[in-house]
Amino acid sequence: MEVGNYMKNVLIRIQEYKGTASETEKGIIAWITEHPQEASECSIQGLAQETFSSPATLIRFCHKMGFKGFKEFQKSLLYELAIRKETDRKRFEDIKEEDSLEEIVDKVTYKIYESADALVTALKGKSIDLCAHLTSSQTAQLDSDFQILEGTMNLVQAVYLNNAVAPFDNQQVRQALCYAIDRQSIMDMIADGHGTALGSSIYPAFTKYFLPELVQKYPYDPAKAKELLAQAGYPNGFDMTISVPSNYQPHMDTAEVVAEQLRAVGVNVTIQPMEWGVWYEQVYKGRDFQATLVGLDASAMTARALLERFTSDHAKNFVNYNNPDYDALFTQALNASDDTQQAEIYKQMETMLSDTAANLYIQDLADLVAMRQNLAGLEFYPIYVLDLSTVHFVK
Repeated sequence: MEVGNYMKNVLIRIQEYKGTASETEKGIIAWITEHPQEASECSIQGLAQETFSSPATLIRFCHKMGFKGFKEFQKSLLYELAIRKETDRKRFEDIKEEDSLEEIVDKVTYKIYESADALVTALKGKSIDLCAHLTSSQTAQLDSDFQILEGTMNLVQAVYLNNAVAPFDNQQVRQALCYAIDRQSIMDMIADGHGTALGSSIYPAFTKYFLPELVQKYPYDPAKAKELLAQAGYPNGFDMTISVPSNYQPHMDTAEVVAEQLRAVGVNVTIQPMEWGVWYEQVYKGRDFQATLVGLDASAMTARALLERFTSDHAKNFVNYNNPDYDALFTQALNASDDTQQAEIYKQMETMLSDTAANLYIQDLADLVAMRQNLAGLEFYPIYVLDLSTVHFVK
């Protein structure tokens, strides 16, 4: 079975960065591109010697590429090289329902497509059996040989506002922007209506904590938005910049629609596309931004992972949300006597983020999967992952 995916791999990522890289970094990129296997295996001192750089320079380079450090970079590169080898090894045995997990894994070839057009061509050409994370325009091009399954990306897409920077340090301004956003229109325009509207920093897969009623906290009301902006001292609106990682088209598309909606209430929006490594360094780590449109997930699979990041002194609180009442609730959640009490406190935290308009919450993006009609068993999970252990061919 052939599985396709459209993603930016390590080698593509460093090539994209090459245009803004320093001369030393260009030397690093050239050597890694020519010797990827060696780069994935040598020590940081060895790579520094080969690239005429230093370990400190290499660590900074890895951070710019979005990695925590050199070891994570090497692991990702090793994984990519392993996938490439597996892609070259053609396997055509059918997956049977009685196969063990090991047998299923052995029969799957995982392909990475760096071009969205090439991916659609491969799907049309019958060389891929299953592909996830497609757009609605891509699935519309497929014929009846495929069944289209819909899950969600299990992330919180929002315009994340730097609460420490004017005018976003003004709660009334943030609330005004919330009223200016039409979530359903956004989903209609970028995904033919697919997606799940959100009103805070919990997505629906966390059923125990998710509060769908928060979506109605700020119904689409441009007149109300203008009224609040005037009360906050901005009767003629203001200028703002939304920084967006350019490697993820759904976020770029969403930013375009959001920008038009905000312009309608007098807010002059400039969209700033950013290469991922630059976004990570400047926006996420450096907190040097006004607003950014991305999706945040919960890699730890807990409500705490989604909510703790907005406590005042948390390292991941890149929006600089500062609310002593929110911090106090989090402390209560940690000391809760049982799971039920903790869940209720997390709901209070979720509600507080909405009440104070910490960010402009939009949606949990739809995850459209194309799967051949002769396959069955795919299950969706509340995390950004594709599990093939239950997929099998049917007669």
